[in-house]
Parts: sequence; C-alpha cells; structure tokens
Amino acid sequence: MYKKSRRTKRPALRGMIWAAMSFLVCVALISATFQRLQSAGSNSARAEVRGSETGRLSSGAQRQTTKQRLAMRAELQAREDELQASSADVRELEKALRDAEAAAQQGPAGRAVDPRAAQAEIAARQSALRAAQADMQKLQAELKAKQKEKQQMEDSRRMQVGADTLTARAQGLQEEIAGLRVRGKKAEARKNVVTATSVHGVASNRDGAVTFAECSKAGVLVKPLNRRLSADPSAADKETFRQAAGESGYVVFMVRPDGLGTFQHYRAIIEEANGSRTSKIEMGYEPVDAAWQLVYPGEE
Repeated sequence: MYKKSRRTKRPALRGMIWAAMSFLVCVALISATFQRLQSAGSNSARAEVRGSETGRLSSGAQRQTTKQRLAMRAELQAREDELQASSADVRELEKALRDAEAAAQQGPAGRAVDPRAAQAEIAARQSALRAAQADMQKLQAELKAKQKEKQQMEDSRRMQVGADTLTARAQGLQEEIAGLRVRGKKAEARKNVVTATSVHGVASNRDGAVTFAECSKAGVLVKPLNRRLSADPSAADKETFRQAAGESGYVVFMVRPDGLGTFQHYRAIIEEANGSRTSKIEMGYEPVDAAWQLVYPGEE
C-alpha cells in the first residue's frame, strides 16, 4: 500500500511543478511587457511636452521654420513606432491569455489544475491586456492629435506664405502709386513754369538787356539783379531800382494779382526818373497768374 501511494502522488507533484514554472514564465513575460509599455508612456509624455512647447512657440511666432517641420515629422514617426510596439505587446498578451486559458482547461499529461489559481492567472493577464489596450488607444489619440497639429502647421505656413506674397504686392503697388504722385507733382509744376520772355513778347525780341520787376504784395523781385525790394519803397530801394532800370533802359513789370499797388509805386519811380533824363527808360507790363513759376533769362 505504501509503494502504491507514492506512485500515485509523483505525477501530481510533477503537475504542480509544471504549473508553477508556467506561472513564473507568464509573470516574467507580463513584467517585461509592462516595462516596455511604461518606457513607451514616458517617451510619449516627453514627446508631448516637447510638442506642446513647439506648438506654443509656433502660435506666438506665426511662422513655422523648416527645422520645426522636420522635428514634427520625426516626432510623428516616433509615435507611429511606439504605436506599432504597443500593438505587438497587445498581440503577445492576447496570445499569453489564450495559452493561460488553454492551460486552465488542461494540465500536464491531460491532468486538471487548480481552478482558483488558473482563474487568478487569467484575471491577471486580462488586466494586463486591458492596460495595454488602453495605452494603445492613448497612443492612437496622441498620434491623431499630432497629425492634426502637423496639418495646422502646414496650413499656417501656406497662409503665411500667401500673406507675405500679398504684403509684397501691396508694398509694390504703394511704391508705384507714390512714384506716380511724384511724377504728377512734377508734371503739375512743369505746367506752371512760364518763361518771362514768352509772357512779354517785346522783351524776347529786344537785342539789349531787359530789367524784370516781379511785383507782388510782398515787394518787387528785380531780375537779373536778383534783389528783392519792399512793396513801399524806401529811398535806398528807389535808388537801387533807378540804377538797375537805367543800365538796361527797358523795364518789364510782371504784375501778380495782389501786386497792383506795388507796381504803381515802382512805375512812379521810372516816370520820375524819365522827367530828368534825356534818354527815356522804356516800360512794359504784363499781368501774371499767382500760380505761375516765372523763369527769367539765364535761368532756363
């Protein structure tokens, strides 16, 4: 009876040893899988921080550089690699779960094992599988978010390029408009430029010198003497004007609309000088527009 009892217990002992070894192998596999998932999660967190910082800098600067776009592409590739690794872990855990369920149904050499131990092992593997699936879903969501962020960056870059192009075009149009205005002002100024000899035809036909007196409310501009005398002439002004007129022998008064009073004062000076001269000083006068810019002989 004693020997028969020992033969009966040996197979049961071997079954318990096999079940323990199988359980230890499964635990080691699950531990390695969890370490890989934790490493992937920490890398994902660091990548998320870098991505958030990059996103804030990009929105603040409103311009994406080539370096940032390359970094984003590298980060997306890293997330895709992590997702593939996580998918492989899930597949391994699913296989391990199937193996555990099969082991629960059939022990070594077809002998049944402890149902409570088998259920505990299956529950542990199911929990590990759910955690791995949750990590995989998280990585998938992060990957979609990064892909969306990348698309937004590309859209922002294209919009910035378009805005820069429009700004350059607007600046070119503004410069062109400014040039047209300058040319218009020059053309307007040239339109108002009038030669004194074209106004007074007699002066252009004379062989001798001519003294021009441009009369305005401010006074008289004497050409070619290039002296300005007061509107109400003093004794010195009268003497200067008599000498200039006497040297040429011909005075042309260019009378502005507000210079009639000044013209009468200086015409009286010539009339008074002619009363005591044997050779009379000839006079002529022409009304000129207030906007005209008169050009005198020698100034063309």
